[in-house]
Amino acid sequence: MRALVSAACSVLSAGLLAGCASAEVVENRPRGAASTVVQTVVVDDVPVLRPEGFGAVRLGMTTAELQRTGEVGEVADMPEASCVMHELKRAKGWVGVDAGVAVEIWLEGGARTADGLRFGDSRERMRAVYPQVVMDQHGFTLAAGSDVRYFFYFVSAGDTLTGMGINRPTTGCR
Repeated sequence: MRALVSAACSVLSAGLLAGCASAEVVENRPRGAASTVVQTVVVDDVPVLRPEGFGAVRLGMTTAELQRTGEVGEVADMPEASCVMHELKRAKGWVGVDAGVAVEIWLEGGARTADGLRFGDSRERMRAVYPQVVMDQHGFTLAAGSDVRYFFYFVSAGDTLTGMGINRPTTGCR
C-alpha cells in the first residue's frame, strides 16, 4: 500500500494531489481517531474613542440629545473647567458642553482609541501608533479629520498616558 501511495504522489507531483507529503502520517494514524480544532478568540470590550465620538456620544450634540443616549450622567463638579461637564457612564471621563452643545470628550480611564492606544501606554507607543502627533504647551494633539482632533496627556510630563479625548481645534473646555 505504501508503495502505491508513493507512486501516486510521484505521478501527480504537478500539484493535482495536495498533501502527498503527509500520506504516510495519514496511513499510520489509527482509524477512527478523533481530532479537535480549538480556536482562541480574544474579545476586547474596552469602549473605543473615535474621531466621531465615544459610544453614542458625539461632538455637536445638544444636552437633550446627550441625555437620550443613556451614556451621560449628572453634571460633574469641576470648577476648573470653563464649561459644564457631564460624567460619562461607560468610562471614567466627561463630555464638555458649552452653549448647550457638546464641544469636548475627555477620558481618564477605561477606554482606548480605535487604533489601540490605551491608558498606561508610553509616549513611545503613542508615537508608534500616531507618528503625526504634535506636542504643544498642553500635551499632544493629532488631526483626526477635517474639524476634529485627538488630544493626549501625560501627567507631570511623565511617560504614562493618563488622559485622552477629542474636540474641535476652535472649541474646548480648558
